[in-house]
Amino acid sequence: MATDRPSLRRRITAVPGALAGAVWSVVYLAVAVSGQRFDTGYLDYGWQLIPWNVLTDDPLRSVWYLHIQPPVWNLVLGLAGWASPFGDRITVQAIMFVIGVAGAVLAARLGGRLGLGSRAATVVALVATANPEVLKGAFEPNYELAVGTLVLATVLLTFRVLEARSVEAIARRAIWLSVVVTTLVMTRSLYHPVIIVAVLLLALWPMRRFFDRRTGVRLLGAVLVVPLVAVGGWMAKNQALFGTPTLSSWFGMNLQRAVIPVLDADDLEAMRAEGKVSEIAMIGPFGRYDLYADAVDPCVPGHHHPALDEPARGTDD
Repeated sequence: MATDRPSLRRRITAVPGALAGAVWSVVYLAVAVSGQRFDTGYLDYGWQLIPWNVLTDDPLRSVWYLHIQPPVWNLVLGLAGWASPFGDRITVQAIMFVIGVAGAVLAARLGGRLGLGSRAATVVALVATANPEVLKGAFEPNYELAVGTLVLATVLLTFRVLEARSVEAIARRAIWLSVVVTTLVMTRSLYHPVIIVAVLLLALWPMRRFFDRRTGVRLLGAVLVVPLVAVGGWMAKNQALFGTPTLSSWFGMNLQRAVIPVLDADDLEAMRAEGKVSEIAMIGPFGRYDLYADAVDPCVPGHHHPALDEPARGTDD
């Protein structure tokens, strides 16, 4: 019997994202079957992570005492490791796989929003997300892949807000945009909170004609409550516990990593002699704690928890 219903293949290829996600999954599984194992080593040495055994034993309190980084990535991995009945490798690999598929889907959908046809959007998305460098990131529990996916979601949601043509649609999409861009800022310290304001302003300012003053104020309050509570709350917590009202206490080390290595050794030595840089600058960024012991005051925790009690990684005993 003849039918006007399109085939499953045609329905999949007609939707930017569906095919990209499916192909990315096949590529990922092919790489895994070919012998590429998921590397859990980052759980043991990653500076951005609370020591794994501490994090998975007490994820909520461990993250509460976290100050070197925004909390989202530690919280996601810690809660998954704590709750999952499977081993660490399977649990964390499943998270990275889902994030990778989401990245491919979002990349294809963004391509469609930019005017590409379904097939072209799929090809571009796969070139961007199924290349060796991205796939490598999907085989280790680093936050780079998650951050990239959140950036894609932020851009796509910004387009969706700008495409809306009713107050209800604008408000709904803007709230989701606020949630996603706040999650991005709370995942990696590279993304300053001012980005939240910039993205929301970029999305909502052209849409102001849809709102009178009353509804505009209500929308503004609705989209700002998430970053105010999440970002503001985290900064207030860090101020109360550690005396640093920031998302990350790594500002100095991150700045040093960007600035000091490019200086000529003689210039750096001259700056140290003139007192323009400290002894820490001569040691370099992100070294072992004992390298800095003579250049800084002793590390004495003001609160007691396994996430804080040791100045360096190594809480397995």
